[in-house]
Amino acid sequence: MKKKQRINIVFCVDITSSMDNCITQLEKGISLFFETMQTSEEVEWKARVIGYRDFFQDKEYLLNDFPFTASEDELRQQFMSLESRGGGDEPESTLDALAFSSLKTNWDPDSKKIVILFTDASPLPNFAYSTTKEFGLQKLEELVENIEKKSVYLYMFSPHHTIYDKLGESGNIFPTQIYNPGPGLKNVDVNKLLKNTAAAIEKLS
Repeated sequence: MKKKQRINIVFCVDITSSMDNCITQLEKGISLFFETMQTSEEVEWKARVIGYRDFFQDKEYLLNDFPFTASEDELRQQFMSLESRGGGDEPESTLDALAFSSLKTNWDPDSKKIVILFTDASPLPNFAYSTTKEFGLQKLEELVENIEKKSVYLYMFSPHHTIYDKLGESGNIFPTQIYNPGPGLKNVDVNKLLKNTAAAIEKLS
């Protein structure tokens, strides 16, 4: 009997005030994501949602940190619990959220470890003090090095930015930078992004 493939997934979502459309589309499209991922072989998955804003505007960057679940309904409820507000003007605490998602998640050791980021904003160029204190990160290269050491694969959907370009130099990080994505990625087919990402995760060795 073929052993099931174990996949751990963290959806890391910008929940500033402009992101309401994206959150709604993720909530509606999550069924398609898992249907696509299970077409070629049986997989044993669990997933969770992390929501973040802007440390300097909201005093803390991490606003939602849900536990892993293997229930599609429970995961959908996590998306439904996200509240898009705050954040002020760009940029947002994206690098801090990626550090938390990748480095503090309690991954299963024998699983494919996946982080999927959705944001319509540029990233703050520096880590918050709390991120530096907890993870010892001061430079972007240190975040990338730790992601690679953890064998985490990061899929990013965002506007274009040079920091996202730099992240994409890693073989573990796959940025999709979108020209004119609109507020909340309203000009983007989020269902298509989810379907394509699920297919890409299946192909990971």
